[in-house]
Amino acid sequence: MQLFLYNKMNKKLRNIYINFPFCSKKCIYCDYLTYTLKMNENFDKLEKRAEVLAKVVVCIADLYHDGNLDAGQKGLLETLLGAGIWYLPSGKELFTGKISKDALEKIITDPKIKLVEEHGFPRKVAGKSLIYDYLEDLKLDYTKLQNLYLNKMGRYNLVLKEENNKLKIWDLI
Repeated sequence: MQLFLYNKMNKKLRNIYINFPFCSKKCIYCDYLTYTLKMNENFDKLEKRAEVLAKVVVCIADLYHDGNLDAGQKGLLETLLGAGIWYLPSGKELFTGKISKDALEKIITDPKIKLVEEHGFPRKVAGKSLIYDYLEDLKLDYTKLQNLYLNKMGRYNLVLKEENNKLKIWDLI
């Protein structure tokens, strides 16, 4: 992550490069200053909810693929399944370390500005991906959804609220 800092004294923009390694374990030769972040308090809740959601995906898949639904009905199922993802417990551990350029520039002029989470998977896209891309994995192992959430679908960047609102139009397509 590249962080820009504004020096008020000489009115210059400075930048710092920060790396967030997400290794499963620290190698013996690694010289990064590291801390382990865990979702201890939410992990049991995540495990239980992800299992239920994975079972729902598997059960709904037959209805989705049976050929009797029109595009609108399929879109509704995709949105409902994708919405289930955002009801899984979240935490700061899922932050990617990325902040939008506009958000960084805004923080320089207004350090109290509130940033919002932007997930790379809108609801409908996430739901469709669960049905098409991950269904066979979920049939074999319900914990795959938990891993998918922790490593991909649940990850988020920080952006300005206005930027997030602009991105929401893509969730409707």
